[in-house]
Amino acid sequence: MPRFGIALTAAIASVMLTASAQQAPPQQAGPPPAAVLQPTAPDVQQPVFRGRADVIRLDVSVLDKDRKPVRGLTDADFTVLEDGKPQRIVAVAEVDAAENDPEPTAWMRHVPSDIAYNDLSQRIGDGRLFAIILDDANVPWDDLDIIRTARDIGRDVIDHLGPSDVAAVVFPRDGGETEDFTNDRDKLLDAIDRFNPREPDPYSSFEPAPAFGGDTQRSSRLLSHSQCDKTDLAVPTFETVVARLATVPNRRKTIVYVSPGAAINFMARSGCPGELKDRMLDVFGEASRANINIYSIDPTGYGGYERYLANPIRRAGRPPMDMEGDRAAAGGAKMRQDFLRTMADYTGATATVNSDEVAPGIDGIFTEASSYYLIGYQTANGAPDGKYRKIEVKAKSGLTVRTRSGYFAPKSAGGTRDAKDQPTTADLGLIGMNRGAALPLAAMAVPVGLAGHDHDADVAVVLTVTLPAPRADVGETVTIIRNLYDSESRPGPPVVDRFNLVLAPPASGDELKYDLIWRMALAPGRYQLRLNASSKVTDTSGSVYPDIEVPDFTKARVSLSNLVLGAKPLDQRTDPLAKVLPIVPTTARDFSPGDDIAAFVRIFQGSGAAVGPVTMNVQVLDVHNAKKMDTTATLAPDAFGAHAAGFQFDLPLKTLDHGPYVLSVTATPAGGPPVRRDLVFRVR
Repeated sequence: MPRFGIALTAAIASVMLTASAQQAPPQQAGPPPAAVLQPTAPDVQQPVFRGRADVIRLDVSVLDKDRKPVRGLTDADFTVLEDGKPQRIVAVAEVDAAENDPEPTAWMRHVPSDIAYNDLSQRIGDGRLFAIILDDANVPWDDLDIIRTARDIGRDVIDHLGPSDVAAVVFPRDGGETEDFTNDRDKLLDAIDRFNPREPDPYSSFEPAPAFGGDTQRSSRLLSHSQCDKTDLAVPTFETVVARLATVPNRRKTIVYVSPGAAINFMARSGCPGELKDRMLDVFGEASRANINIYSIDPTGYGGYERYLANPIRRAGRPPMDMEGDRAAAGGAKMRQDFLRTMADYTGATATVNSDEVAPGIDGIFTEASSYYLIGYQTANGAPDGKYRKIEVKAKSGLTVRTRSGYFAPKSAGGTRDAKDQPTTADLGLIGMNRGAALPLAAMAVPVGLAGHDHDADVAVVLTVTLPAPRADVGETVTIIRNLYDSESRPGPPVVDRFNLVLAPPASGDELKYDLIWRMALAPGRYQLRLNASSKVTDTSGSVYPDIEVPDFTKARVSLSNLVLGAKPLDQRTDPLAKVLPIVPTTARDFSPGDDIAAFVRIFQGSGAAVGPVTMNVQVLDVHNAKKMDTTATLAPDAFGAHAAGFQFDLPLKTLDHGPYVLSVTATPAGGPPVRRDLVFRVR
């Protein structure tokens, strides 16, 4: 399977451009921004099926008698039946997540990304997408044991994630507590800890958003839902999450639904019950078309929800309300369990229901996601009639094949999603998620030095814009609106920069990237830089929000700047970062063995003590904690001009195999405690 990615070269053309005449706020002082054209190849690791609208794509897991993935199958080993009739297979591609993304050491999983993205496809690399829905609308608010079990399930799922996997933790009711898609395990675990179903309050109209970095769209307003939605908030949540995942092509996409189930009656024909049933069937159809597997895990255990309905325990000590009899309790529990099983069956997943053993179910989710096949077949019935088509996939004798049970044909010709079908910002805001990117952006904003006055730090900012590759030279105007928020979410005045540049077709690939770089001076503290970019070429815009933590480099005995990766310049530089960084920084974290990439870190010795020698240790570790690079050097006191010294070295890409690595730099002063910086990168 071919692997492509960002092809960086040391010969990067840097062109100074004039920004619009709008004064930056004092805390954003610095040289005017510049644009850097960055030649690239397509950043694709997964197979891509392109072709006619009548080609149906399937995620297919093939397991042996021991439930282990089977590898090495070809199109000759598969048979696809649609409504019982054989179909023509046009493509088969094997995906092995364990090979592309090996299981890392525990500590590697907790090194957060230093790059902010607004596009999931760019962020994933070789990874997979997971949305963990912790159903705070249906998990009983008054049973602490069930709540603790739900949290444990969420933690176990996160612990199974691979190094490149990206996940979200979604709350249907308390959308302000949702953690949007990220590979930061600590943020995901913090979201799990926030899971705390509350007593239903039909008069509640507002759920507060997070204090820092909160977006107004992340406030969950219960009254914004229709009366029918409020009957079961799981339905609009599934609609929005599935629509969000459907925008990401050619990736394994999994929803893990932790809930006793929604009270959806699939026999209902009218009124709100009929509406919710119809909407869930549409969700199943959308999930099937987009190859989204929806696994469900019931945290109530064997007979647990039936016992809860028959004899609920109230946390507040009040008498139980809505007491169910044994017969009614059994019926209510069965309806919810049927919902979990039906959803899993429609989407090619499994349901762990009415069982005290949930660990095998979680293991099964990741076993099936670890090695699978993407199969494309040409349907013999391309009629856009909206009807359900039953799918059956067969492989060699003795093998178990798991895939979706069918799909709903589109209701109109074409059958592709259109802009109006994408989830709206308002819908996403109700469950605490951000909208997918129309203009893919990646950004880094890292302190790299002292600004020369008081305790302020120089912050290097790089914004990477990704566009479809032009077929000929084309003029581009990009407008950047940047706004800086402090730790209390107070914004500074917006700054508008406009650039005019000429984009040439890349030597290869179907994408073109260019970087916008600038320098800011910031006082110690925590910030969020909100960047909005608008491209004239594509008539699209996007936003990305890198967080910034500025330490006081003058106080600690020894401290380190952030690690920066980039290309070594061949010509004299005139860009805004030329005086603070000896390399041209990049947001890329995925490299080929032939790339010539350097790393840089600046070491500071506090102004309150005499400057002494510092020992620098550089290590590159693979997923098994094996050292692929381990070098040590000593910086003498005379290397520290104004209590700071730069330290640059090359990444040993030529000696590294495909996979993720941790770059770890440790500075140890004589007789003092060490300080360390870590960064994760990948080799194609």
